[in-house]
Amino acid sequence: MHPKQSGSMLVISIFIIIVMTLLGLAMSSMLSASADSVVHEVYGVRALNAARSGLEQHLMAVFPADMTAQVANCNTITHDFTNVAGLEHCQFSSACVNQSYTLSSGAAETFSFTSTGSCQAGDMLVSRTINVDAMERL
Repeated sequence: MHPKQSGSMLVISIFIIIVMTLLGLAMSSMLSASADSVVHEVYGVRALNAARSGLEQHLMAVFPADMTAQVANCNTITHDFTNVAGLEHCQFSSACVNQSYTLSSGAAETFSFTSTGSCQAGDMLVSRTINVDAMERL
């Protein structure tokens, strides 16, 4: 061994250890961000399902299967899915706006529905909104 080369293996080893540690930390950070993204996406789908449930419930109240539109049911409704498996910590709020028109062929009622579902996971709150318009000719 030459006297000028003594200790060079120690310096190279420390350099490799530092580089490997930095790579490990970067990978850990990327995995953590990926896990947060998956949680956000799952709760986004749950919030969308809560909004859909609210919208369908509201549509059934305003447009019963065997009757004309029930204008009195065009209001705001909310529901909390506390005891529903898969939708825990989720809720919806559905609003309806009604307007009457006189057409040349008769009268018509229009309804505009907006349903927002939201789910909370710890400090993360995810919400999705759905809009639907409907019309009934009288």
